[in-house]
Amino acid sequence: MRLTLEKRKVTKNEYDDLSFLYAKLNREPNVIIDAGANVGFVTYQFTKRFEDAKLYSFEPNPAVYDKLKKSTNENNNVFAHNIGVGNENTQLIFYKNNNTGTSSFLVPNDFHKSHLARAYKEINVPIIKIGDFCEENDIKRIDILKLDIEGFELKALMGCEEMLENDNVDFIYAEVNLIPTYDDQCLIEDVISFLRKLNYIPYNFYGNNETNLRESIITNILFVSKSIAKELNSKTSFNSVYVG
Repeated sequence: MRLTLEKRKVTKNEYDDLSFLYAKLNREPNVIIDAGANVGFVTYQFTKRFEDAKLYSFEPNPAVYDKLKKSTNENNNVFAHNIGVGNENTQLIFYKNNNTGTSSFLVPNDFHKSHLARAYKEINVPIIKIGDFCEENDIKRIDILKLDIEGFELKALMGCEEMLENDNVDFIYAEVNLIPTYDDQCLIEDVISFLRKLNYIPYNFYGNNETNLRESIITNILFVSKSIAKELNSKTSFNSVYVG
């Protein structure tokens, strides 16, 4: 059993776990949103496992978006958008970092500059509420909502709060910070608290970004809606998934 647990620690990833869970649900996801898509690594992981799903990828950094577009051009089920997501429809200053994975709508703090940032500059980019995007594109339900937007995750969730309240999002996969690396950013406890109030349950953790002194900075959490947790129980066995 110990060997099994250790193997699980080494090999587990969110993409295979979502495939596993959808197999238990006996269906495939129809709509996936990848917010903070960067060059398309996560988009690719999802398309490889869920070939028939429509995947909407958002990347606000124009230079990185060009790479995302090139990497997804041949897949007719991927729709790439050069725009950010938040809790309003507007334009914001975007702090474009040479380390593109840490670019953000938030100002990097001193800790960030010591551990993550390189040279960065300010540009203006548009953002949109996920809820409004879904309404404009006649998307009634999001099967998987992935957020990797450098401290702006809570703003993005607020931008689709009505969909969350109406149980129209099944799984949320979000990067969350254990310690602040930007000014005025949300932390892990803020995201968990917000989603718990909307009946979304932390399901599992993935990945871990550490400093040289092995302090955890960032991790990833998979959340499941209460209704999906109940459905998993009905298709497997009573209390196999915590419902609360």
